Amino acid sequence: MKKLIFYFAFVSSMLVLFSSCKKDDDNNDDINNEDNKTKKNYVVAASYGDLISFSIDKENMSYSFNNETTNQTGNGSFVMSPNPRLSGVYEVNQSGTTQYIVEIPDVITITSLQLGNPLNKMAVGLSADLHNSNTYTIADFAGKYLYMNFDDGEKYPGEFWGGTQINSDGTYTVGPGDENITNFSFVGYGNGNMSIDENDNSRILFYEIGSTEPVIGIVLPGKALLIDNGIGNGFSLGVAYPNSPVSQSSLAGSYKGILLTTGSGQGAMNFEIPASGSGLSYYVKFNSGETYDVVNGSSATNVVNSFERVSTLNNVFKMVQTITLDGDPPFESTAYFVMLPGDILMYFGIEEDDQNNEYVAAYGISGKIN
Repeated sequence: MKKLIFYFAFVSSMLVLFSSCKKDDDNNDDINNEDNKTKKNYVVAASYGDLISFSIDKENMSYSFNNETTNQTGNGSFVMSPNPRLSGVYEVNQSGTTQYIVEIPDVITITSLQLGNPLNKMAVGLSADLHNSNTYTIADFAGKYLYMNFDDGEKYPGEFWGGTQINSDGTYTVGPGDENITNFSFVGYGNGNMSIDENDNSRILFYEIGSTEPVIGIVLPGKALLIDNGIGNGFSLGVAYPNSPVSQSSLAGSYKGILLTTGSGQGAMNFEIPASGSGLSYYVKFNSGETYDVVNGSSATNVVNSFERVSTLNNVFKMVQTITLDGDPPFESTAYFVMLPGDILMYFGIEEDDQNNEYVAAYGISGKIN
């Protein structure tokens, strides 16, 4: 069973320490100060398991990266998407293929860029700048988080998600979610201690009990945590789990990001959540050329039957839709949305294989960009 990779059976024993962004030397302070006016820096983990420093300069429409796992660096330029359904998304031409960058400045970035490794299909980063401008202590990271694992492979629902709790003294616990997507635990998978990397305060080191080597992550207090799971194991992203149920009205807006599926591959997505009701709109454009466009809950092939919060989970919403394809009988499809209101949407869709076993066939991450 694959677990959140706080649990060290899935982590390389090599400790990788790296800087949150490519910083200039002291004798380049003037240049560095100029860059800081527009550049946003992120601690990034990618779907193959790479650790990456990533910077976005929106004013100059450029990006740069340092992949600490593959020792590859690079940079490039982007344009604003001309597609009205992807308004606010950055587009990059990479080897003849359109790739995407989504950014909520000082919070999260999500991209389909390979960033120094052709095996990466998605990379996600949380803001390093917030750590550089605030003096956080371990106690600031305390809270409960609901996480999902991302590593480009098919997953069974009970192995895909769960909870982690960080305590004010720096101890943490990790637990599983169930296959029915109705309940999860903050204990049962492992526990350990965390500390701030003395060489880079945007990096958090997680030490499983009994291990001398940490895994590396980043935490945005009260919002999200990101853990690199090691080469070949992708990453885990968690969002703050609220103490009480969130309302659909608090989630309303447009969430744009990156989607991966086992059938159609990689693409950009936009979920538009209404303040009430099931009239959800969504748009997906795959690199394969396929597009799906559902407006106010319906299209020629898709009808959204329901969109409502899972009654036992405070920030997870369930969408059920009927899909009718040429030559095939109609079938139901179920998808789940894990929400950080106003910022982040994590998505996964459930299907059945040939043996009628459920598996996660599609998953993605979006940021709220209206």
